[in-house]
Amino acid sequence: MTRPKPKHANPPRWGNSVRIFSPPRSEEEAKLLQLSIEELLANVNPKNPHDLLDWRGSQNGHFSSERWALLFSAGHINIDPISKQKVLARGMAEYKIDFAVGYYTQVLGLGRLPSQVNFVGKLGPYCKSLDQRQGGAGSLNTFWRSIENVKIQPSGKKMYWAVSQAAPMRRVEVIGNLLFADDSTRKDPSNAWGALMGSNYASGGFAANIKVTQAGDFEEPVWFNEKFTSVKRPTGETQMGSQQQFFLRNCSFAMNPSKDKDINTAPLTTIEASDLDNADPEKVLPISNCAWNLVQVGCINSKATTQEPKIKSNKEPPTSLTFNLPKTPSGIAEKPFIIETWEEENQKFSLMKPDIRIFQTHGVTFSDSYEYSEVGLIEIPFEYVFYADAEVLGNDASLLIQAELDQGYHIVFGPGIFQLTHTLQVSTPDQILLGIGFATLKPPPDGSPCIRVSPAIHGVRIAGLTLQAAKLASLDVLPGSTLLEWGTWQPSAGSSDKIAGVLSDIFCRVGGPDDTDRQLVGCDTMIRINSHNVVGDNLWLWRADHSALAPGEKPDATEAFHLVRQPEFPSNTCLEVFGENVTMYGLACEHALKHNTMWYGQNGKCYFYQCELPYDAAQSTFQDYAGYCLDSSVISHTAAGVGIYSFFRDHQVIVKSAIVAPSSPMIHFQNAFSRFLQGHMGILNVINSSGGPSYANNKHDSSWDGVFPKIYTYPPRVDSEKFGLCTFPGNSTYEDTKNMYGLRKRQKF
Repeated sequence: MTRPKPKHANPPRWGNSVRIFSPPRSEEEAKLLQLSIEELLANVNPKNPHDLLDWRGSQNGHFSSERWALLFSAGHINIDPISKQKVLARGMAEYKIDFAVGYYTQVLGLGRLPSQVNFVGKLGPYCKSLDQRQGGAGSLNTFWRSIENVKIQPSGKKMYWAVSQAAPMRRVEVIGNLLFADDSTRKDPSNAWGALMGSNYASGGFAANIKVTQAGDFEEPVWFNEKFTSVKRPTGETQMGSQQQFFLRNCSFAMNPSKDKDINTAPLTTIEASDLDNADPEKVLPISNCAWNLVQVGCINSKATTQEPKIKSNKEPPTSLTFNLPKTPSGIAEKPFIIETWEEENQKFSLMKPDIRIFQTHGVTFSDSYEYSEVGLIEIPFEYVFYADAEVLGNDASLLIQAELDQGYHIVFGPGIFQLTHTLQVSTPDQILLGIGFATLKPPPDGSPCIRVSPAIHGVRIAGLTLQAAKLASLDVLPGSTLLEWGTWQPSAGSSDKIAGVLSDIFCRVGGPDDTDRQLVGCDTMIRINSHNVVGDNLWLWRADHSALAPGEKPDATEAFHLVRQPEFPSNTCLEVFGENVTMYGLACEHALKHNTMWYGQNGKCYFYQCELPYDAAQSTFQDYAGYCLDSSVISHTAAGVGIYSFFRDHQVIVKSAIVAPSSPMIHFQNAFSRFLQGHMGILNVINSSGGPSYANNKHDSSWDGVFPKIYTYPPRVDSEKFGLCTFPGNSTYEDTKNMYGLRKRQKF
């Protein structure tokens, strides 16, 4: 398609929910800037952050309608003292400020490189656990926030990002220690986690294209001989702490500086394979395990090997699982991002589109300076971008945005909530739909999706959007309804040799903010993928287990929200995949009322999967469903780091299998497990009829029972180098197996 004419304003009219900050030129300016950001985010951060007893206040903003995009410039305008002319100061901007990143808040650097926007305060932008009570929720509800394209160099030597789902970190450089869990409450050494990372549990998470380097030593208190002793430790550690699970992709972690060649300092285009093969594991700084499941793909200086857990006893959790795929398979692309450009003293903006990689990669895409050019970046000036502001477009949003899509323009959705009256149809190859500040789309009430991508087009990028179920016209339109649909089902559902597109940071939710008409807020399947060669990169598809209180409603004594129970917020499936060669990096699906993930397509891949079964399930309606299900027609599939958890809060429920899959030599699961959280009963088997149970004991409390979790590899585990390439043991290929077994008729379980 011919490129459209440049017609849109640059800079766009950003609206009130986008704030652009210039670097402060004095300590006084820095203090004022920090104060203004704190005031701006007052409604999406804890009311009393220093009052540990105000645990309900810690959830302030959880279901807020506020949305914020904080854009930090890499340059500013100075007045030359002699000529009195305006002079643009560019380079590495420093922000000596600290602020908590709240709900629905996105921090974005505007430099071409992360190092051009450098936070040098004691903490910088940070996220600590919201509920710091002993035994409290910790970071379990710390959702919907993100940070991208910045450098964090805290004087305190620690960068905190203690988050759970829908809180990605991308394109970030950290100088010092990176903590994915909050160590602020490790004052109770009698608590198993307290001595290590406090009681601040976390349920993350996702990070991609991040780099951690050292910043000298620092002193830290360590519990020893029944007292805290100050010891010197090196920086550059990546600490998972109390994170239950986490996914890392294309990250570079710190090494001991005594190593002759630190491959962490070079961009990915200059790294030789021998650098990885010859890395000295003794000189790799620690990356601590998660509590249960850590998956790394394409990371440099990561944990060296894939590890299966060792069971200690039936009453203790086993050592955690680690899966490490040294190189990211081809077909991935980094998320699009926004930079500033300058024409003399005029600030303008461009949309940067990282190319889809046609080769395997490891490590970050960026370097520390312009010495290395970043490969595969396409710069799109904002004259070719339509900026959508929900307040400005109002009820005409669907029609106005669709007109821009049809003309071939890219779309940037500003922070806000868009109630669509018609589905947005994407029919132009290589088109970008990017949301900033947690832009939220709500679908039409007739059950049609927010977005539908036409079949047989390639290169589409959909990123940074929250898709939220709306009130349906009636339950008659619930069957078949979706929030996003890619392609239409047909025997040839798209090109077989090109990447149809990439979904980056897509968060779906059915329920949550809705405090009335809960039985009508729903959708059948959150995302349905019909086309081949679609890639997902950080998806959280969530049927709410809690929601906002209705007017006058009082929560239970131990709760801050309404607890969801059927038939509220109906949603049967989080993800359905019909296309072939569909790949997911970091997929979380929770609380759907039937199979949470249903996969029909051949040669699918999933690296990291986290699933909680519905809290409000009943034995009669859920016993035949699973967290992850392959259709009986599937003969080729790969999945690693697959965790299925149960918390049957309301009823006695026994699920036969966490994972259901047909028998085929081309189907592989590695580091698959089930986990009992709380509640009644649990899961009998991990995969089909294999793997041990995870369920409550006869008193239905939360003590350990059975060999838990049981790890089952199906068929027996394979070398992780071959695992990612789908060259499994033996000489059989996908085509061989396809011919051997035949393509069986599709049928649902």
